[in-house]
Amino acid sequence: LRCRPPHPAVLYATAATNPRYFSSTYWGMEFGLGSRGWKVEENESDYEYSLSLMAHNVQVSPFTFGYKYNITDALAVDAHLGAYVSCDYVGKIKEKESYQGDSEETSVNMGDWEDWKRVDAGMNIGVGIWYDRFNLDFTYQRGFIKTWECNTSNVLIRLGVAF
Repeated sequence: LRCRPPHPAVLYATAATNPRYFSSTYWGMEFGLGSRGWKVEENESDYEYSLSLMAHNVQVSPFTFGYKYNITDALAVDAHLGAYVSCDYVGKIKEKESYQGDSEETSVNMGDWEDWKRVDAGMNIGVGIWYDRFNLDFTYQRGFIKTWECNTSNVLIRLGVAF
């Protein structure tokens, strides 16, 4: 099993943010729900194999610092950097194997995973587009804790609203 999946993991999350502004710079906190996972496939003439993992998590970002540039009164862009802590609450590993027409499929729930650490912490860096109080955000996330055999590395696409 390779540590890095062939395609980067993409985390889809919704988040509520609470930014505090000082001029064009800000700091904020965030609470979000997300999903992350990967899939590895191997296909040959009479053999097929796939292994996939999907985990759902709660994520808290206690602080995020950023700079917001207003293009118009309602439209703005921002760049930000911060830290996060996440905890996986449910997940599943699926393995499928097929050889000459015979197939076998197994799945294991998160509570039965060996060597899986549910808690992760790391850094976020990203850019966002704001329309009034609504935000579309693109962020890269790098975990510092090896959750399984390697550190997490996620690309996040997030929708948010500022309260």
